[in-house]
Amino acid sequence: MPSSNNQITFRKATPSDVAQAVPLIYSSGPDVCEFMFYDAKKGSAQNFFAYGFTRSGGELGYDNHTCILIDNKVVGIGAIWNGKKTFSFMLADIKKIFAFFGFFKGLMILFRALKVEMLIPPPKKKEWVIAHLAIDSTITGKGLGTKLIHYLIDSVSIKPDEKTILDVSFINPKAQKLYERLGFKVTKKKESKLQRKKYNVKVPGHYRMERE
Repeated sequence: MPSSNNQITFRKATPSDVAQAVPLIYSSGPDVCEFMFYDAKKGSAQNFFAYGFTRSGGELGYDNHTCILIDNKVVGIGAIWNGKKTFSFMLADIKKIFAFFGFFKGLMILFRALKVEMLIPPPKKKEWVIAHLAIDSTITGKGLGTKLIHYLIDSVSIKPDEKTILDVSFINPKAQKLYERLGFKVTKKKESKLQRKKYNVKVPGHYRMERE
């Protein structure tokens, strides 16, 4: 539990953060993660995330993430990027998917990813998206999420005609209230029918939230 004596710092993630970072990234949306990436042979989506995180480039790459630390221990993670990176991220992630899963399974994953994009669209040209946001569950409610969001926003140059966006699950009202306190407003509500019955995976609906 953080106190006045604990030192809270931020830094860019590195490949060596994989053991702490991947479970946190996964916890930001486990249903979505498993819907897209679970494989009977490869196992949980976390196995692919570990592969993707330790390699630069793309949405999953370590170089796209920022860590929040308490006394040099990683306790949270998040990422922010804009729509100008959407195409380059897509190419990098497709390459990782095919390298990890193989061609045919990779095609099936891309098909599911397209379905998820209908629910959670990537950022447009003048949008900055905050994603993969998570704080260690043992120390939530201590203001670390707020600090991380402020840090992420301050770390980039958001122009007056641009907006910051994020998506939050229907089943995560606590996070939604935090975002509302930080000035985000719900602009879209999208129901979800995405599921993989065989693996008991069901993706909940999501709110798109924006901050001018």
